[in-house]
Amino acid sequence: MAAFSDRIEPQQIAREECVSAGAAQAGPWDAFSPARRWLFLFVLFLAGVSSTMDRGVMSIVLEQLKQEFALSDTMLGLLGGAPFGICYALSSIPLARVADRHGRKRVLFWAALGWAIMTGLCGLATTLPFLILARMGVGLAEGGSTAPSHALIADYFPPIRRAMALAVLTASGTLGTLLASSVGGWVTQNHGWRQAFFVMAAISLPIAFLVLSVLREPRRTAPGAASPPFRQDLAALARKPAFVSVLTGLLFFTAMPFAVIIFTPAFLIRDMGLSATQAGSLFGLATATGTVFGSLAGGYVADRLRRMDDAWLLRLPAILMAVECPVTLAQFSQSGLWPFLVLHSISTALLYAVLPSCFATVQYVCGG
Repeated sequence: MAAFSDRIEPQQIAREECVSAGAAQAGPWDAFSPARRWLFLFVLFLAGVSSTMDRGVMSIVLEQLKQEFALSDTMLGLLGGAPFGICYALSSIPLARVADRHGRKRVLFWAALGWAIMTGLCGLATTLPFLILARMGVGLAEGGSTAPSHALIADYFPPIRRAMALAVLTASGTLGTLLASSVGGWVTQNHGWRQAFFVMAAISLPIAFLVLSVLREPRRTAPGAASPPFRQDLAALARKPAFVSVLTGLLFFTAMPFAVIIFTPAFLIRDMGLSATQAGSLFGLATATGTVFGSLAGGYVADRLRRMDDAWLLRLPAILMAVECPVTLAQFSQSGLWPFLVLHSISTALLYAVLPSCFATVQYVCGG
């Protein structure tokens, strides 16, 4: 950990020292005024809301899907996670590569349009295989969300402001989860699970066209310049220990805690006797509170700590996750609703405080 700075190229260190000293750093962000940067970030925030909302509504409708298709809890778990997660993972790298070659804004637009359409198709499912295929489509499309958004932020904001910008983007999960839980829960209870998917898709479609009309693609290379071969890029990344460490950590981070979160609304309905509307609203509020506080606090603290030592970009997530695990265990040992929700909010805050540091580390060690 102490050797974190040694794993970064000398020109990156010099560049960061320049910024830390307060000197102006030239970059693609100079082409935009601060107001335009924040406008672009707001649109990226909305795209993140759309993405989180369309993936999150599945956890709200699980109980109705169980009745509709006579599913076991094992099948519910597979439906809620595997079709989306596997396709998301498989599409993320190819779509990121396409974004590098043909434009981040363009890929983000088509991805947002795709996941909105596929979410609507989930509501049209009359058989379980149809629903699984539509859910796989959501995952494939959402693979084009994170990488282009982060790459655009790297061009819109200088490094010294980037962790906070990434924190704002991460906080988009707040509104997305809140909409999926509260609006989705109300629609599910009063109109059925199909209409919940339709409403989420209807909200997402305009956001896709907002991405197309508002965002701008900064020019990072000369016209016609060829990007390095994919294998060369992979080899360069594999030689960066900090990148490999963060990537490995994020794999466990994504797999473990969020496997618990997707079943939390069903837990509230089954074990605490809440309706779909109540479970969705309370779960959404607790998650939103934790996400906002955790994301913004994590970004702020990461920006402050890295001025003392870049290694804090890796130390901070490790400390936060060490604290989060016992909080989650304590959460599910509660018999009362409000202690459960308070601990869920704290657990969510700790989880989302991890992400700004990890994302800033990835961009830092990759030369952003």
